[in-house]
Amino acid sequence: MVSSLNAQVLECVDAGMDSIGGTSKRIVYWYLAQKRSITRDGIVDDPNAFVDALKTLFGQGAGILERTIIRQLRQTFDVTFGENLTEVLALIRRKDSPIGTSGNLRTGSAKLGLED
Repeated sequence: MVSSLNAQVLECVDAGMDSIGGTSKRIVYWYLAQKRSITRDGIVDDPNAFVDALKTLFGQGAGILERTIIRQLRQTFDVTFGENLTEVLALIRRKDSPIGTSGNLRTGSAKLGLED
């Protein structure tokens, strides 16, 4: 069963992936399942494998897609900074934990935070 937090994260991933179109999004999920043995729900647990799959499928264009997904996550979870999907997801988990701090969480460089 997918937790509420994971469901929200996956909605952000879907929204970011909508930028490539519904058919392409389904192909990415098919590729993950067939070639990488990762379900859609597994993206939250193994974001590195997800990003690696995007790089295999889209080459350098994967970075644009990753940033689009990160932008969705930042807007939804009010998280700032973070250089990659793995780091942003770690911040979201920390923010959601009982010992997480309130407000914006910041880590990493400001590179993406200022541009997005």
